[in-house]
Amino acid sequence: MKYFISLLIAFYLFFTSSGSRIVYAQQAAMSIIPVEYKTIAQPGSILSLPHTLQNTGDPLTLRIDIHSFLPSSSNGEMIIQDLSGPISFALTSSDIQLGTDTILKSQEQKNITLLATIPTSLLEKDYYYVVTVTSVPPPMGDSTSVRSSITVTAPLLITISKNGTIDMKATTRSLTINPHGTLDLLGVKTTFVDSTYPLFIDYIIDNSGKNYLITQGNVQLVPFIGGKTEYPLNNTVILAHSSRLIHSDMNEANHTLKLKDPLFGKYSLAVRANFGTNSPLLITSTTFIAAPFTFMLFLVSVAVLLYTIARYLAKRQSQISEYIPYKETTV
Repeated sequence: MKYFISLLIAFYLFFTSSGSRIVYAQQAAMSIIPVEYKTIAQPGSILSLPHTLQNTGDPLTLRIDIHSFLPSSSNGEMIIQDLSGPISFALTSSDIQLGTDTILKSQEQKNITLLATIPTSLLEKDYYYVVTVTSVPPPMGDSTSVRSSITVTAPLLITISKNGTIDMKATTRSLTINPHGTLDLLGVKTTFVDSTYPLFIDYIIDNSGKNYLITQGNVQLVPFIGGKTEYPLNNTVILAHSSRLIHSDMNEANHTLKLKDPLFGKYSLAVRANFGTNSPLLITSTTFIAAPFTFMLFLVSVAVLLYTIARYLAKRQSQISEYIPYKETTV
């Protein structure tokens, strides 16, 4: 007990002598609207791109910058790079400039307008930039403000075209069902899936054109007997010269579609995707046989076990009956 009291006194003396105090973490909630700009411009024009900055948390200092970016993977990630390219940017506001610090008070909202100057000799293709708004941490001695740095982004997808024509060159890379197995039955490859667990469908499109595309369409699941089920595809942006995993309204994490209901029998799966008016129509289909193989194996194992136990008990009972001595009784 004396040791415990001495330890408490030591802690008290340490914190009071070092001038430490309890500091409550503040909240930072910063956003930019719209979260993405998609626009078509002609060479030699000037684009006016209005944005709204909102701070619903504690006061903070922020900095606005423009960067270039490249697509990183089929899941939509991007690699942010230093600003490069022929398009120049500037803010029209007198109190906020690119690359300089500005204060955004609590519950404050600021409207800014970003001007993008397009050179007259610019090639007709896509140019991708991103607006980054980063909170600037206060000096080390200031313990009343948010210490961590927060960054929000708003991509700018700028298509340069003299007559508004879009280059549409899309192909299907893959349509797969996971997990699955394949067997060669009489020279025909057949896909089997275990519907004991949820099934995931992945649909990836390659865009080999020089302009971004936005998907439309649906996924159709048709059983051998019964009516079909449709799942609409989300409007997903596929950047130029990249691939993208296309999601649906029933997607789960990094998959196009998650099928939760148990399936049994032969199914046909078809994806119909397009990219707006006068665009090519991509139709991709596959067939598979679904059954709850794991559950069926469990039932068979239980049946075999019960049959083995029953045979053993019957044999045991027969052996016991053979060893019981026969007693002749008289009346």
